[in-house]
Formats: sequence, C-alpha cells, structure tokens
Amino acid sequence: MFSQNRKGYYIEMKPNVDLGTINKTVNPDQTISITTAINSFSNLVNSKNVYEFKQAFPGISSERLQRVFYIEFPENETVQAFSQQVEIENFIEIEKPDLLFDFPNDYVELPTLQAGPDELFDNTSLEIIKAPLAWTVTQGDPNILVGVIDSKFDLTHPDLQNKIAINLDNPNNNDPNFHGTQVANLVAGDTNNGVGIASIGYNTRLVTADVYNNVLRVWEVAQIPGVKVINCSWASSVYNEIDEILYQKIRDDLGVLVVAASGNNKSWEVPNAYMYPASYHSVMSVTSVGSRYNIGEFYPQNQWTNSWKDVHEYRNVGADVRTHNHNDKVDVSSPAQMMILAGDNYNSPDVIDGYFLGTGTSGAAPMVSGLAALIYAINPNFTPQKVRAIIRETTDDIYHIPNNQNYIGQLGTGRINAFRAVKKASCIMNPSDDLDLAMQNSRIDGFQEPDLETEYLWESKDISVRNQSDGTYIKTHENPVYSANSPNYAYVRITNNSCETSNGSDNAKLYWAKANTELTWPLHWTGNLTVPNPDDPNSPILMGDEIGVQSIPFLEPGESTIIEFPWFVPNPEDYESIDNEQPWHFCLLARIESTQDPMTFTEIANVTENVKNNNNIAWKNTTINNIITNSSSNISGVVGVGNSLTTARTSYLEFVTDTIANVTPLYDAAEVLIEMDSRIYNGWQTGGSVESNFKQTKISSHKIVNGQKPVLDNIVLPADTYNIINVSFNFLTDKKDNRQHYTFRVIHRDAITDEIIGGETYEINKYPRPTFQADAGGDEEIEKDESVTITAAQINEAAIYNWYDPDGNLVYTGRHLTVSPNITKTYTLEIISDRDGYKDYDEIEIKVNPYKIESLVPNPTSNLVTINYDADEASSAYLMIVGTQNNTSNNYILNPQETFISLDVSTYESGIYAIALVCDGVIVGSKNLYKN
Repeated sequence: MFSQNRKGYYIEMKPNVDLGTINKTVNPDQTISITTAINSFSNLVNSKNVYEFKQAFPGISSERLQRVFYIEFPENETVQAFSQQVEIENFIEIEKPDLLFDFPNDYVELPTLQAGPDELFDNTSLEIIKAPLAWTVTQGDPNILVGVIDSKFDLTHPDLQNKIAINLDNPNNNDPNFHGTQVANLVAGDTNNGVGIASIGYNTRLVTADVYNNVLRVWEVAQIPGVKVINCSWASSVYNEIDEILYQKIRDDLGVLVVAASGNNKSWEVPNAYMYPASYHSVMSVTSVGSRYNIGEFYPQNQWTNSWKDVHEYRNVGADVRTHNHNDKVDVSSPAQMMILAGDNYNSPDVIDGYFLGTGTSGAAPMVSGLAALIYAINPNFTPQKVRAIIRETTDDIYHIPNNQNYIGQLGTGRINAFRAVKKASCIMNPSDDLDLAMQNSRIDGFQEPDLETEYLWESKDISVRNQSDGTYIKTHENPVYSANSPNYAYVRITNNSCETSNGSDNAKLYWAKANTELTWPLHWTGNLTVPNPDDPNSPILMGDEIGVQSIPFLEPGESTIIEFPWFVPNPEDYESIDNEQPWHFCLLARIESTQDPMTFTEIANVTENVKNNNNIAWKNTTINNIITNSSSNISGVVGVGNSLTTARTSYLEFVTDTIANVTPLYDAAEVLIEMDSRIYNGWQTGGSVESNFKQTKISSHKIVNGQKPVLDNIVLPADTYNIINVSFNFLTDKKDNRQHYTFRVIHRDAITDEIIGGETYEINKYPRPTFQADAGGDEEIEKDESVTITAAQINEAAIYNWYDPDGNLVYTGRHLTVSPNITKTYTLEIISDRDGYKDYDEIEIKVNPYKIESLVPNPTSNLVTINYDADEASSAYLMIVGTQNNTSNNYILNPQETFISLDVSTYESGIYAIALVCDGVIVGSKNLYKN
C-alpha cells in the first residue's frame, strides 16, 4: 500500500540526458533535497516537497528503463511543472491500485467447518479445481516462493506464521484492511495443520510485501532468489507504457510469472474494461467464476455471496446480475470465493464465527498463483511462458454453461483444473505409456488400487442422476423420478489418471439395482435377478439391469469427461408387493471396460471389494432428502437389507450421523425414525433384540435415533431374502438452527468379521422456512365423569394434528379432542407439517377433581334437603353452609364413604346459601341452596 497521503510518479528522462551522481539529503520534516549534474532539474525537485527520488530500476538491461526514475510527493503537491521540464520525456502518475476484494456485511452462514486435515471441500473453490487430486501428484515445494504484494499481513495468523519465508511489509503499516492476509492464505496458507482452511499451494512458501509503489515492488520481489510467481490481487484502470516494459523484463529476464486479478468492475461500470497489471501482455490475467451454489439456487439470507458454480455472473441484490471484469486479455477463470480464518487481529462485523468470506477477483488470482507454484515444484526450470501455457491448456470448458455464453472469448481458456495442470507437468518430466482411466470413490480417493482411504465405498461423486439433461454443469445428485414418457439422465465422470492419451476405443457401462445394502456382482445388476409379479406371473420384475454403454472420448493426461446416459427409471408401482408402497430407491454401478486398462484385481461377487480394488468401478447408493417447505418433500427413504447367501447370516446395522464440534447433531435437530419391516424385526428378535442408542416408541419395530452410532445388533437373516427398512427425518421447530446439510448413513456389517457388507447414505438438505409452534391451549380442570374438548391452535399451513395419551398412545388425529379422564392426565399434541415433515409438540394437563357435590334435592326447599356428594378418596370431609345474605355459618361432618346426607334447614332464614364441600381441608366444590 502507498504511504499515507503520498503519490508516486515515473520520471522518464530524455535520451542522452545524464543526471550523473545523485546525492540526497533528508530534511527534518522527512522530505529530501537532491543534487544532480543538471542544476535546473535539481532546482525543480528541491522546490517541491519530495519524499523519495531514485532510479526506478537499477541494473535493468533495458536502455529505456534505465532512464526511468521514481519520485514521491504529498498528495496535494502541485507537480504540473515536471511535465514541462525540458530534460523530461514523460512524467507519469502511478495510480494507486484497487484491492480487488469485496467484503460481505450480511453473510449469515459459513460452509461446514471441521477440524482435522482441512476437510473443507464441500462447496469450496478447492474441490471445483480438483486440488485434492492435484495434491496426489505434488504438494508443493517449500523452496518455491510466491511473492504476494498486497496491503497488510498478519504475521501472527495461524495459517501464515510458518509459511512466510521473507516479509518486506512495513511493520508500522496501520492499514486496518488485512487484505494481504487473505490473499496470502489462499496462495499458500498452512495446510493440514488442523487450523483454518487448506490452500492450493500446500507446502509452498511466501514472500510478503506491501503494494507501495506498484510495479517497483513487483520488480524488487522478483529479484529475490527462489521467487517464481508473484500474485497481484489489485488493479488500476490506467495503462502505463513503462510498466508494460518492466513486466516483460520480470518475465523474460528474471524468469518470474506475474499473476494478476482482472478487476472487480460491476455491471453498471465497464466490466469488459482492461485493468492493469492484468491486461499487460506478459502478465497472466485471471477472472472469476462462482463456487458456492448450484445454478438456479437462491438463498435469500446469503444474497451477497449467491455465486453459482463455474458461472461468471453472480447475484448481489435480488435478481440483479453482476460480474467481475471479463475481456480478451483474460487467460483463465478461477473460483472467486474467499474464506479464511480471520485470526486475532481482526475486529470487523464481516467476521462470522471467526472466518472471513467474500467474493472478488482478489480470490481468483491466488488460486492460479498457488497452482503455478505446484507446477514449479515439479520442475523449477520451467519458464514462466511454459507454466502459463500449461495452466491455459489444461482448463475445463465453462463456455457450454448457458449463463456463460454471453462471455465467450472473455473468460480465458476456461476454469483452471489443478489436477490436470500438475498431471501434464508431471508427464512432461516423467512420461509413461500405461493408460489408467479411473473414477473416484470419494473426494479423498486418489485413484489408488486398492482404495484404502475411502470408508464408505457407495458414495462416488463421479456418478450422479439428474431429472433433466443438465448434468454436465450441475453435478448435484437427484433422486430418480419415474416417468412413462421421459427419461432421467445418469452421468458418469471419467478421468485419465495417466500420462497416456486414451485412443477413444474404451467404453463406460452403467447399471442400476434396487437400493440394497447387500449387492453382488453380476447377479443384482445385469438383469438376472427378478421377483414374482403378482399381477402377471409370466412377467417377473427386474431387480437390476444395464442402463447402457457409451464410448469414452479421447482423454489427455489428467483430463476428465462427463458421459450422459438417458435412463427410463422403473415404475415404483411394480415393487409395491415388496416395499409396502414406500419410496424404495435405486443405486448405480459404473464400469470402465478397456483393453488398454483392464481390471487390476479380478472381480468377485462382493461389490464392495470390487469397488475398493479397481478404480475402473464406482458405486452410488445415495438417497436425497430435500426438506423444503411448500413443495413436495421427500423426508424418508427405503433401503433393502438383504442376504443373498445360500445360508442364514448374522449381521448388524449401524447408523452413523455426521458430527461437527459445537453444531447441533442431526439426532437432536430431528426425529430420525428407523422402521424395520416384519422380516428384519423377526430376525432382530431371533438374535436377542440387542440395541444401543435408541429411544423406544409404542411400536416395537420402530426406533428413534438417540445418539451417535446407534446399533441394531445380531440380526439373523434367512438365506436368499429381501428385507427393507425405512428411515425418515422430521425436523423439530424448537431445535431450529442455520445448518442446512446433514449426512446419515446406514451401514450393514457382518456380525462375525465386522466387515462392511454395504450401505446406504442419506443426504439431507434442510432449507430455510417460517417457524410454527404447537399450541394445545391452556390447562383445564374438570370434575370426575365430566367431558372436555381440547383444541389445537391452527398453524398457518397444512398439517397433521396428533394427540397422545400419557403412555404415548395415539388417541386421536385432528384439531379437536374430547376426553373424559377419571384422573388427572397430560395429553401431548404433535403437529406435523404436510409439506416438509417439520414437527412441534405441546402439552396440556386435564386436571380431574375427584370430589364433588352432585346434587341438592329439593332445591329450593323449606325444611329438609338431601345433599348427594362424592368424597370417597378423602381422609376427612365436611359441608360448610354460609348465608350469602346473612351471618349464618355452620359445618356438618361427613362420612367420606357415604354418598349423601340429609339436613334440616327449616330454622334458616329465607335466602341463598352457599354449600361447600371441604375435603382434607380444601374446598373442592360448591353449589347454591335456595331456602324458601
């Protein structure tokens, strides 16, 4: 950053003008005076307040740049005379750069943050550019230095304190904007340290310097040994011919790649304008794409960062479309989402839960700088031109996305792909001709065979289903939806994990099976397994089949392709006889068949082992539960729990919820109900009915999850059987929080070996909704044998109103419940939203008075009155008669076991008397007697 209230200028002297030796004297006010070989020039400089005068680029080989000097004045200094000085060729103001990062002031939710080895891949920039895969090739070299020239650096930040090799930042810089901290974190913040977030540069180290003097600072840092890349997340709108020359010298003479942000001009400004240094020929220009949400998704509370994955446009306010700079000088695009651990020196409302998050090309450029450092780690002798070319040539196409088609030719060659870039660099250095086409089992799967990292092998992100043909740019998996006339579309992503370009003769095959925790190959997948059709015995129902086969196109090293398979989903009604009309889903199995790349391990019947051993096979067994108000929501999912063996098998079911420190776990935020069908329930009973971490329900085969890793143990399943469980998720309004995504897994294990047989994963997406509260009304008091109607207050949406007695039995469904309890009871009201299954509870107490005066006969009376009463539960009782119009007051002892007493009231004055029943010293009822 510039020193406070100062401006810098280039002075280009005319050819053959020699200032000779320059002597400087520092004055008491910190200005300087100079002497040179040309008095008129010295006198002009000394007539102004000057803080610095020096040769701008000492030792540079360019004759022109040798004539350039740097001079610095106060901002308000009058400097027009320099443009008219006879010895001066050009007098050029150095424009202060804009730091290209916008901070949110209304961001209310952060991505899932977990401790451990930087498990921050969901919805983040790193996953989109395939950084985890790139790290399987190289994690960078601490001897490769990236210069970050920016505004301010927090040297004590936990992600920077071990990563800065050299700091040239002014320690007295009081700038409160720690923009440099954020940029440096994105380039090469400390990774795998259990703190903050990961960075693309991983082991790369940094040289940090304030941006004071713009290109002079870049030139200074570029001369530091080990610096191979310099990041400039700032920009100016003014072209400077001298800067253009110098950046070329930095590239060609010093061998340093300069990466710069293209700019943050908004749509009402000039978003296709050239900004500098990004638009200089020798500088690599980076613009932005989103990384957070799927195309078409809006989150009203997060409007400021509603960026869509791989889309250049972003939404700031409402439907207002905005972009960052785009033009024909842009080399590549990169995710612009910036999120870093704020650190102790931040005091800003923009810090949410200790993290900064925002968007801007300031966040896009560091991703490219860090990637360049990874490439240099593979070969430090690559030229800047070579590294730039590798990054440009290995991007993923984003112009096919409809939202980007207005910007064709202005977003560079595409969005960076870190894995493809480092793979290409690695293959240049170490070529080989062994083809390896592969799919990932999980985001931590580096294509090793066998895959010993992935615990749950049925969650491949390389397989997805979309209900429409958009899966090449929307990667989020959807539940398949049956239609007799329209297909769903299944997508398989295949990556070339080798240095050999494939020849296009390889095939991808895709299969479906009814979702089951125990699937075998090839029985369940190839159309060989059927169940009887109760409607047509001659047409058995398939339990699995091949979806199709597609050719895999030519793939270069590190390159991926997404293959589309149209799929007519089987009719769910065909399976009603075995799934009790519940939504039993499908799972998918993808296989690469190649003569150049055969299976590494021989396939066996066990699908889990096949997937683990061969990266040519991937598996998807996932149910999506979108908890969305005012839409048709799927709050449950059925999965089969089978035994295809020819003998009985004892196994157990483990249920795992994802847990994050200081975040409400799923089983507290929602009722997670496990419903066993009769076959599984009988098998569980046969094994001894062993369970843990469940709450009981009135239905013994239904269990509510009550802790992490509940287990239904020792389930004995007969040979060759299909069984099902249903898992449902009813969120509780009184546990409402901002968390939107949960994962729940059903894991089927062998009881003897403890090995995983298979499983099903439920991804639960909970969206914001208006809250509601159950209101059963105020407590009521009635007498014995009396009825009362209690009414639930109606909520502002369609819902089910259930009433339960104190034992948990459902006694009525509806808003109005009439009860006649003989003792005091508490009834529970449960309200379940029709739209998304949200629940809330309330209680009402119906207090029953066991004592009462039943009647006064006759009434009115002149002499005798018979008082019928009920006091048999009292230890003592009496009647108290009090005149309401006179001073009469008498008590009459009662036998609690009797039911009436006759009293002579003939001597009482005419009037009204209150007759009260007192049991165990408490008035429990009264009636009025009228005496004639």
